[in-house]
Amino acid sequence: MRKFKSLVSSITAIIMVTALLVACKSEISQSESLKAENLGNENIELNLYLMGDPAKDHDAILEELNKLTLRDFNATVKITYSTWIDFDTKYNLMLSAGDKMDLVYAAGWLNYFTYARKGAFRDLTELIPQYAPKLYEQITADRWEGVKVDNKIYAVPNQNPEFVQGAFLYREDLRKKHNLPEINSIDTIEAYLEGIKMYEPTIMPTNDPGSKAYDNLFIFTTPYEIVDAGDTGTSNLLIDPKEPTRVLETIETPEYRAFMEKMKAWADKGFWSRSALSSNEDGTESVESGKAAATFDSTLPKAKGVVERLQKEKPEWEIGVFEYNRISNKVHSASPTQNLTAIPNVSKYPELALALLEKLMTDKEYYYLMQYGIEGVSFNFTEDGQLDYTNIDRNEHGAPAAWAWINTNLELPQVGRWAEWEPRVEENLKLATPNILEGFVINTDAIQNEIAAVNQIKNQYGKPLQAGLVKDVEESYMTLLSKSKAAGLDKYRDEVQKQLRDYFNIKSSSKKLNKQ
Repeated sequence: MRKFKSLVSSITAIIMVTALLVACKSEISQSESLKAENLGNENIELNLYLMGDPAKDHDAILEELNKLTLRDFNATVKITYSTWIDFDTKYNLMLSAGDKMDLVYAAGWLNYFTYARKGAFRDLTELIPQYAPKLYEQITADRWEGVKVDNKIYAVPNQNPEFVQGAFLYREDLRKKHNLPEINSIDTIEAYLEGIKMYEPTIMPTNDPGSKAYDNLFIFTTPYEIVDAGDTGTSNLLIDPKEPTRVLETIETPEYRAFMEKMKAWADKGFWSRSALSSNEDGTESVESGKAAATFDSTLPKAKGVVERLQKEKPEWEIGVFEYNRISNKVHSASPTQNLTAIPNVSKYPELALALLEKLMTDKEYYYLMQYGIEGVSFNFTEDGQLDYTNIDRNEHGAPAAWAWINTNLELPQVGRWAEWEPRVEENLKLATPNILEGFVINTDAIQNEIAAVNQIKNQYGKPLQAGLVKDVEESYMTLLSKSKAAGLDKYRDEVQKQLRDYFNIKSSSKKLNKQ
């Protein structure tokens, strides 16, 4: 009996060892197969397209990256940047022209769902488990679900659930200097800007282009949720969560009409330039340079960067950040589609591109290089392993804008980090509620002409109204309303309402099936 047990144990051990060897062999072949395939090929180059301005240390970072990709994949990488000037137009041209691309930045606000449906991106549903198994396992199921289009995955989300809702960024030191009220509401924002206009005549209250006060602030002063998600300035449809299947036209809500009066009053008080609609100024840069005292066009992550830069460059200043979601405690975490990486259908090497993406998002060697840059040039390490930019000129050195690859599990602590960052994120997490429209995507096939026409009217007649740069609010509003109706706004709304009702019916049926 003992011999039998010993034999069984030995066989079991052999099976386990064999299985382990097979698994290891499988893993090795998985990681080495692409490199082996490329050994017979020369000059394989993967093209990465990123949003934002070129990295300050681009050349040095790319040189180091290519050392890694040659070692791991026998391939090199080229990085192309799309600057923020007219980026949405350039992005569309880039995809429609079929530029040679292997990895490209994507996002819900950059019409990810539309591009996916139109065939611009490759279906990755079957490829991800095979060529990016670590990513497939690490990224949570709800984030994968959130990026699906018609039940297929066309892009990889980052591993950084975040809060990117708008924030008012302002000179807190000036507020204190002139004993202005603490900023915690629309009224106190107005009082602050009035105080700047009165007491600091050499500084503009804000220097934002366009209609940024409306674009970023309006939705947080109402109970509504945006239906046609994207640029809030061109949002045309809303719902009241209490009546979610009834779609409302933004410009027909009483809150919109009242807000236009507010924007007119603020513009007349000189809170922004009379030439804002034709301006190419960056409101945040105007605050940093001392040209303006505030900007309506910030977010919590964006504000973090400003605070940390100015703590070093202008320590005598104090920067305040008021998150608009605090007005009504309407807090949602960003959609999984906030920052994505897609593989365009024109890519010749989709499998290799996925394998590289996995490295960029899970391998510390790749991750630190692309997120932080070159040690000793772009950043330094402290003895206890913190990032230290104290002796680095951030105007001359820095890494690419790699938000789509952020993995919070690999993030490093930083010397001089904004002290309020973690507490604010934690508070948002406590307040956050689900957005009932998460996952709803408009199929624009039947209303493309109407959407284009309505948005053209919004740009021509709505933007001046929303910036308060009109002579008569009532007259301008009625013109916007009548021309929007003539452009097909009602048809646009009716079609979206039909789709939204179908969406909620499907969700309801799915919940019933899950309970059974």
